[in-house]
Amino acid sequence: MATVGSDRGLELVQLEGAHHTLNHHDPDYLKHAMELTNGKGYDVILEMNATKKLADDVNFIGTRFPTSLRSREYKS
Repeated sequence: MATVGSDRGLELVQLEGAHHTLNHHDPDYLKHAMELTNGKGYDVILEMNATKKLADDVNFIGTRFPTSLRSREYKS
């Protein structure tokens, strides 16, 4: 599952093999993301823009352990 912020981003992550894609500008995207796991959350979260989305990512953390939350910030 991948969340992105644009229609182009949706296209790109689908091309890379994402099974489910959500736009994080959709006000219900957190709800939809949890529905994809039947409310269980995600075991691994790779955040590419932690300065903006990390607070939301905490809501995705699964109940199975260990859970990993990774962040990688790219700077130009």
